[in-house]
Amino acid sequence: MAIDTVASQTYTWRDSRGDTGRLTFHISYDSAAAQDAFDLADGIQVALANLSNAQFISAKGPFNHTSNPQSYGTTSMYPTAEDKLRFTWQDSGLAKHKLDIPAPKSTAFLADQETASATALSPLITAMTAVHGVAVVTALGGNVFSSSLGGQRVRKKAQRKETIYRKSANLDEPGE
Repeated sequence: MAIDTVASQTYTWRDSRGDTGRLTFHISYDSAAAQDAFDLADGIQVALANLSNAQFISAKGPFNHTSNPQSYGTTSMYPTAEDKLRFTWQDSGLAKHKLDIPAPKSTAFLADQETASATALSPLITAMTAVHGVAVVTALGGNVFSSSLGGQRVRKKAQRKETIYRKSANLDEPGE
């Protein structure tokens, strides 16, 4: 007999300065269909990578993966984790949830560089709803994320600790 499971999935990204950004959500799946949960989380990671200048570092949850922690993101228009694409979802209980994608690519926005492009977000929306029998849900209550409400650019001042991966101010070498 299979058991329904709700697991947390977290992705960690490193920007061009060496700061990290994290994105966490929950996946509901039948324990007999763990491969489907892995496929859903992997598909979401690929869709997120197409929206971010940051380098994917690791994932914890149904999709576990560790990449090279010494990799840095690109220095394109939004190179740091201070800039985020805030993506808003509505769940089946009509509550709103926000997912912040660090260091978004400029192509994720319309010409105003503030409003998220529906075309750019559509692969992520598809990935989050693609696998039958597995769903992105809320942590409490297990309400399924049912519809996208779009997104916008936000900027949050970084409150980071210095690490060995943080680059110096001129962005060309690791800090000492």
